[in-house]
Amino acid sequence: MSSPDLIVKKANLEAYNNLGASGGKKEAFWSKVEDFNYCIAYSLVEKQVGIKDKCVCELGAGTAAHLKWYKRDCREIVGLDISRQMLNLYLKTEGNSPNFNLITGDALTLPFKSDAFDVVTIYQSAHHFPNIYTCMDEMLRVAGAFAFLEPNKDSSLHRLTEWLHERGMFDKRFEVHNYRTVEYNRSGFSALQIKYFLKKKNVDVKVYYIFQLPREVSASIMRKSPFLFRILNLFGQAFTHIPLVKSQFGSLLVIAQKEKEIA
Repeated sequence: MSSPDLIVKKANLEAYNNLGASGGKKEAFWSKVEDFNYCIAYSLVEKQVGIKDKCVCELGAGTAAHLKWYKRDCREIVGLDISRQMLNLYLKTEGNSPNFNLITGDALTLPFKSDAFDVVTIYQSAHHFPNIYTCMDEMLRVAGAFAFLEPNKDSSLHRLTEWLHERGMFDKRFEVHNYRTVEYNRSGFSALQIKYFLKKKNVDVKVYYIFQLPREVSASIMRKSPFLFRILNLFGQAFTHIPLVKSQFGSLLVIAQKEKEIA
């Protein structure tokens, strides 16, 4: 791993260990926002590659609170995170279960055998990883399919919200850490670049667009008016169904599946 990658990894580990040690408390409305967004992503992944009765690994699992759908539907679910402190928070509140395991590890060098899982997923953690391309290679090594939801680099809405964020116009209570001195992929990912990288990997790639305001904004709106939050999201989701403009309003949900070899 290169020196810049190690710097990002160290910053991630320090930030999330500190969050875990402090109790990892998030505003309740932030959790509701995550549930709302993740439910949409989960339904698309289930539709395209299947989740029920399969063995699934979630990278960047954090406190694993959003894995409730997996625990309900999967044959086995493994949550991996770089911070043991974050995983311990889940164990303290929920405990373990027969089909659910939490493992400390690095998403760029997954501690699993090849083809260990049916599906690997990431929910808005990949922009913290030093190198998404190395991560995608690792996901394809250990599973037949993967999916991740991340900011869309080419979205006008995303660029606008980043501009506002840089000027300190968001509610700081939702900041987990300060990355001002660390290079990481806050700008998000490009669908074209992801497709180009995966083109030679013998995989079928689908990209969907899911409307998401930044979590700081969403949580602030949800705190003031859950009804307004849902109305805005309904309008946003409508835009992501219009072919010419959907890429300007939605986050990327990338779903890749290995193509079956013809005997």
